[in-house]
Amino acid sequence: REHARKDLIGYRVPGTSEPTWRNFLRCSENPWIREHQVQGNILYPGAGMVVMAIEAAHELADPNDKIVGYELRDVSIVAALRVPDDDKGVETMVQFHPRRTGTKADPSSTLNEFTISTPSEDGKTWTIHCRGLIPVTYHSQLSPAMRQELELEDKRYCTSFQAAKKQCSRPARSFLYDNVETVGMNYGKT
Repeated sequence: REHARKDLIGYRVPGTSEPTWRNFLRCSENPWIREHQVQGNILYPGAGMVVMAIEAAHELADPNDKIVGYELRDVSIVAALRVPDDDKGVETMVQFHPRRTGTKADPSSTLNEFTISTPSEDGKTWTIHCRGLIPVTYHSQLSPAMRQELELEDKRYCTSFQAAKKQCSRPARSFLYDNVETVGMNYGKT
């Protein structure tokens, strides 16, 4: 295989018309999944589904150009992704559907629509859990003025983060996670 298996997206499926990855999410392989429970059910986090899309976009990215970032657009978490705590886990499929950005756009001017799905109980259909658009921005696409603006923006974010870090007086667990447990959301230490 061109790429090794990744914990979140698995392996790229060869011979498909559109980029597709197949995986099995198992709590035994990724114990942190077990620590995201809602009303007694282990649910795969929405942030994890977003990271799946980013991992797939990274794997498809041009290795000869520096990636500046990934833009997530119109992301929708359509259905909860329940992960059983057994040896089988749950099969997932990440699919990318290339879309042109305009009628006169060259083939490299595409963004990808992604879907994250699991097979239904009968195995005949797939349930979509998350979908959205994810274009990759490369360094070569940016003008010198845009590069300078990004550097200034990064400095502003770093300054803002450092200021927030100094003001934070207690860990998030004490005021966020403990409060959401009252409505059935349980998060573990990891």
